[in-house]
Amino acid sequence: MIFLEIIISILDKPYKLYLKISNFMKENDLSFETQAQFLQSNLLENPTFFYVPENFDASNTTKNISDWLENKQERKTKISEIEGITVVDYQLKKGFKSSFGLAGSFQLFLYLNNNKFIYSVKPTKWLNDWNKKESSFSLKKFVQNSLDTEIENFIANSIIEKYYSDKKDYIISENNRYLEKITKKEKLWYYSVYKEDEILLAFLEISSVKKLPESKTVTNKLVWKYILTSKGSSLIALNSNFGVEEVFDISNKKMTIKKAITKDSVEVGSCQWFTYISNAKYYKEIEKYVNCEPAQRLYEFARQNWLYADKHAHAYKFTHSLLTLLLTVRDDKFDELTVFFIEFLHKQKDVVFDVFSKDEKLSTLINEIASDVDVEDKIMAWKNKWKLSTNHEITILKLILEFADNETKLSRLLQFHNVVRDKFLKLEKDKLNVIIFEIEYCKHLIACNKKEEATTILSKCLKEIPDETLSDLLPPKDVDITSQAGGQLLKVSLIELLAKASEGEKSVSQLKQITMLQPLSKQRLDNLLVVATGELKEKTQIIRKLLEPEFIGTADTTYEDVIYNELNEEEIELKLKHPAARKGAMFSSLQNWLASVKIPDYSIIKSYSEPLTSRKYPEISNIVTDIKVAFGIEGLETYIAHGDKSVGIRSYEGSPSFLIIGADHLDKESPYYLNFSEFEFIIGLEISHLYFKHSRITSSDVWRGTMEKSTIVLETILAVIPFVGGIGGAIKQIPKLSLVAKVIQNTEAISNITSKSVFVMEKTTQVVGLYKKLNKSDDKTEKKQELIAIARILQLTADRAGLMFTGDVKSAIRAIFFSSKAYTQEFDIVNRYGINKFLLNKDKEGNYKNQELAIRLASLLSFYLSDDYTNLRKSLIIEKQEKQNEEKDKEQSKDK
Repeated sequence: MIFLEIIISILDKPYKLYLKISNFMKENDLSFETQAQFLQSNLLENPTFFYVPENFDASNTTKNISDWLENKQERKTKISEIEGITVVDYQLKKGFKSSFGLAGSFQLFLYLNNNKFIYSVKPTKWLNDWNKKESSFSLKKFVQNSLDTEIENFIANSIIEKYYSDKKDYIISENNRYLEKITKKEKLWYYSVYKEDEILLAFLEISSVKKLPESKTVTNKLVWKYILTSKGSSLIALNSNFGVEEVFDISNKKMTIKKAITKDSVEVGSCQWFTYISNAKYYKEIEKYVNCEPAQRLYEFARQNWLYADKHAHAYKFTHSLLTLLLTVRDDKFDELTVFFIEFLHKQKDVVFDVFSKDEKLSTLINEIASDVDVEDKIMAWKNKWKLSTNHEITILKLILEFADNETKLSRLLQFHNVVRDKFLKLEKDKLNVIIFEIEYCKHLIACNKKEEATTILSKCLKEIPDETLSDLLPPKDVDITSQAGGQLLKVSLIELLAKASEGEKSVSQLKQITMLQPLSKQRLDNLLVVATGELKEKTQIIRKLLEPEFIGTADTTYEDVIYNELNEEEIELKLKHPAARKGAMFSSLQNWLASVKIPDYSIIKSYSEPLTSRKYPEISNIVTDIKVAFGIEGLETYIAHGDKSVGIRSYEGSPSFLIIGADHLDKESPYYLNFSEFEFIIGLEISHLYFKHSRITSSDVWRGTMEKSTIVLETILAVIPFVGGIGGAIKQIPKLSLVAKVIQNTEAISNITSKSVFVMEKTTQVVGLYKKLNKSDDKTEKKQELIAIARILQLTADRAGLMFTGDVKSAIRAIFFSSKAYTQEFDIVNRYGINKFLLNKDKEGNYKNQELAIRLASLLSFYLSDDYTNLRKSLIIEKQEKQNEEKDKEQSKDK
């Protein structure tokens, strides 16, 4: 034994080379005739090396090392050879250390011996003194400047990159949970020994070996590792240079583990060893699968990596690789489903959508699985084996329900849905999540012709559904209210399913409710027209025409003189007010704090206006008088404004209260001209503001400015609307309700694409994502949302009053446009292309620019379709014959 044995004895402390070669040589009486003999003896006795492939090019690797030292490490290099042993001399090119000889010079010795590429770094003085009895060198200088660690890494990386870059990542995968501390040297050994397709499934450390086969002697000088591949298993022993000393094949042997307080005992065949405390769990996890046949072993290791994926980052990638390989060696539809599912969950959409959506592959796969008469048992076994979470189970259910193409297949899967439902309902506390789940479940029931059961569940959900009023008042800015994504979507979904489960007159009522929730949707209106009769059909036809081009541009200019009854407080509270502002509703306190707001003094405005007289404007005067009577308002004055206030109609509370009408609305030549029916809407709207005390806020220029721009700006409204509070949980549900709206809208948009698979996968991701969505908001956001909702409630309540008085929905919409400078400028576009086209205009951020108007129109049309509107009109208007009879009775009473 010679020089390198000394290195081995201190290898656990790299570079601690405090040897004295002369003493060693004297003690062993060693001498060499040539440098080559000295080198070979030192390099080959106990070499440091890498395993290399048969086609390894040593000269090219040497050149790469020299170039790297020159260019990256700034060393001067020189390559020479001593009888087949390559020598690379290197030292610093420049700098303080180089100038004063402090850096030292070194030699890298390289030697190819069979499949081993041997290397060693030594100080130059070491070789220069090869035949002397004494030799020494500076340990400190060697440690600082030799670069031996960097050289080792460079050589290893170069070999792997050049000769094994085409190796599949999963042959030796860093994502494998059961791959423990494998070095580059060990990787190169594996690549050089095992076949191309043999996957390393486990590489585990061993604390100590107790027994070896064939009575082999156990030595503690070696490092032992357990190796399990896709085709077999081995016990290997490594020396201190990571060279493989022993390999024992223990393939097809059962593994038995005996638990102990400290280290577990592992027995495979005639081999026995001890684990470390830290890796005992790994052995235990794979114990049952070591002796499986190869395909099953791939499957089980894929599954084990999946089960522990959360605790081992990216382990799912190794799972995916093993299962993909498994598809090539056995035909199991659940293997294919698992591959898809893992890709789908981990958002590898480029893979999923490319592979599984082609030729409707996913649809075919799921239908093949669902065609099996035992599918229920198999899918239950599959989900249990892979320990799917509830959300995972819901994902699979959603995919199956979308793709299964007949009632028989769906019926086979209903029991699985029942199991998932039972678990979900026990765990889930969020009411919105429960409603979303039940909607999907009832779709399944209806598809299986279990309509009565579905009706019971849906009816219960309608009673328990959280109030979605705020989704009408505060929709996401990028949601299209003219589509089936507008309105109270959960309620719409429930009613729509009830309609499918029902027949006859009941479905007419349900379709009417849906249309009232989404009155700007042409599809909803068309669906209602198919079944509606009488007055309902007439109203629906009018709304449908309003959404078409050119219809809104014409107006009825005749004036019909009607007499109004005075409305009672109960009718106003229960029918006229916006539902959210009624007693018991979330904004029921609105009226109380409005009453507490100090009345602003706007009386100065009257001095810039002229009184409206019945002699000059008899019809307008009559409209004001009749509406005052209907609300029981006394002492209201009316004025006509010119100049800056010539456009718009405003009500101001005071003693007395007064109304300002912009002069341009009375001028037939003005683009802002309003006919009598349109005046009824605007005046009714403004006088209702007075009745409800809205004018204490809505009469302000701040309010007008924000409403004119079709938006509500928090900073401006804060000055005039106090914080009400009291709607708590409803506001907190806004994020979830907004997400529901976006999901519905996005899936509608996607539904137009060619591939159903892509559409279904997107839709499944979105729907399952709803269950995970947290209802997060902060005080500032909640306050802003509450203020916006209040502002809209005031406007929508007033709009309802205006429509009640005009009785003509087209005139109401025209009045909204012609009473606003901003909207009047856009009216030609609205008329030429239709209302919905105007409402769909977006800004640069993708938000709808006219959403404020869309909210107003949707609320107005919904009210127009309602029974509340119909009943209010009947209560309000005194028929002419009835009036004549009353006058006749009065005359007769006088005569008596």
